[in-house]
Amino acid sequence: MSVHTTPTGDTTRTDYDVLVAGAGPVGLMLATELRLAGARVLVVERREEPDTASKAGGINTASVEAFERRGLLPALAAVQDQAPFQGEQRRAPSVGHFGGIQVPADPVDGDAPGLRGRGPAWYLQIQQVEVERILGRRAMELGIEIRRGPS
Repeated sequence: MSVHTTPTGDTTRTDYDVLVAGAGPVGLMLATELRLAGARVLVVERREEPDTASKAGGINTASVEAFERRGLLPALAAVQDQAPFQGEQRRAPSVGHFGGIQVPADPVDGDAPGLRGRGPAWYLQIQQVEVERILGRRAMELGIEIRRGPS
């Protein structure tokens, strides 16, 4: 392992396979996938703290399926269920949306060959900062280093 000592005396690793720029949902998900594939990953983020500004307020079906495959869906659903005026009604099965209007899954045949094995078809209403928090926790569990702020 290579080590670098900064002018302030901090010691940091410098032997990474991949550098991911940005600790948003995409960067954190990429980092966890790379780590699961065996890569040594460093995530750098210019912000010192997660951005709490309201951005994306939901996760579409394809993302829900990806989170479900990685075992992260229960944590995301739990956050949504704790939010006011949400819960099961907002987590009703759907097959996606058209112009932001949810298309219910009720008339859809889940055993159709094209849908088989895809997991739950949900649309979760959850703030982006919560997704980042859950993905950040998972990244740390996997031993991924996340550096925040100017360096």
